[in-house]
Amino acid sequence: MNQVTVFSTNELPAHLASAGSIGNENIDADTLATPYLKLLQSLSEQAVKGNPKHIPGASAGMFLNSINNELYEELWVSNLFMTRRYNVNKKRIFGVKDWRGSFDSVEAAVARLNEDGLNPADYDIADTHVHTLAIIDPVKGSVITPVQYLMQSSALRDSRSWNANIVTNGPSVPRFASIWKLTAKLNTSNKGSWYTPQVQFAGWAPKELYEQLQTLFHGLRGQDVNVEDV
Repeated sequence: MNQVTVFSTNELPAHLASAGSIGNENIDADTLATPYLKLLQSLSEQAVKGNPKHIPGASAGMFLNSINNELYEELWVSNLFMTRRYNVNKKRIFGVKDWRGSFDSVEAAVARLNEDGLNPADYDIADTHVHTLAIIDPVKGSVITPVQYLMQSSALRDSRSWNANIVTNGPSVPRFASIWKLTAKLNTSNKGSWYTPQVQFAGWAPKELYEQLQTLFHGLRGQDVNVEDV
């Protein structure tokens, strides 16, 4: 069979550039997969060669977009808002994954485990800061995509620091008006090495970008945060 090449171009044809998004009228935040941003560690499946989920070019210290597997060593973001959740998974000492969901409180998580006939002592209930971010194209100055970034465990300290810096930098402006450069920081101890996020204030959103972020903020803020096992 001959290979079809009539639509092989990656460039958007001129006749489609202004055609509009016909057919997507019923698509909204509830019917789209939620993109997650993940900071890869040395044992992350995507970073381990030979693992079925390995992504070519992926290595520890890189950020991964869960939807399109795009990798970043650095990126610019606006922090739209943060939601606190408690994620429940089987403790690592048992050697198996058993994701039990995400809850508004520790009490709600324990109650669900008891309802399911499980021992809460066998599970980690991880305090998690879910940051809803907008990834920014630093050249065009426009929004690329919104993502959710989960910060827990050793990253909680960085999350609290980021929240404090956002408020300190702009105490009387919207949270999403500031733009931040996001990179990875290597940490070492006698237990090994791992990466945590590092944020640096990059500046304020110009008017056109601010209006994009404002629209995105109001469109996403009313949606439930649907945390998955990432």
